[in-house]
Amino acid sequence: MSCCGQRRASWSGLLPSRPAATPASSSPGAPAQKRMMFEYIGSGGSFTVESSRSGKRYRFEQTGARLEVDPRDRPLLAGLRQLRAVE
Repeated sequence: MSCCGQRRASWSGLLPSRPAATPASSSPGAPAQKRMMFEYIGSGGSFTVESSRSGKRYRFEQTGARLEVDPRDRPLLAGLRQLRAVE
């Protein structure tokens, strides 16, 4: 029986090497994601939201309080009736 190891070794030089993948956020020239502000419009006391996506916790101390949020959390916060996006 012949060994195929030598043949594989010769093939490895024929395949182009792939560059390592980099996340889009760290690519040079990639646009930075815009931070968003949300305002608490609910009534009564404070309001806290914890995101499972970014792991961040947002605590709005009172009605009218505004916080800057991670762009990944925008869909979660936009779906809450106690909050509204502001620019």
